[in-house]
Amino acid sequence: MRHEDEAQLRKRLASLSELQQEVVYLRFVHDLRTKDIARHLGKSDGAIRMILSRALNLLRGIYNQQEEA
Repeated sequence: MRHEDEAQLRKRLASLSELQQEVVYLRFVHDLRTKDIARHLGKSDGAIRMILSRALNLLRGIYNQQEEA
């Protein structure tokens, strides 16, 4: 079951832009703070927070849509 969950997560993450995927990866896999991600990507902390927020909202929408189907 865990393998199926991971496969679904990968599929849903693939629907995000490359930048959103990278920000989510750096935040949750590497456990970096948004300030560190911003420095790494050459963007402002506010921009990274916005990218992360939008990415998570998109993922929530995808999960909610799947649950309703």
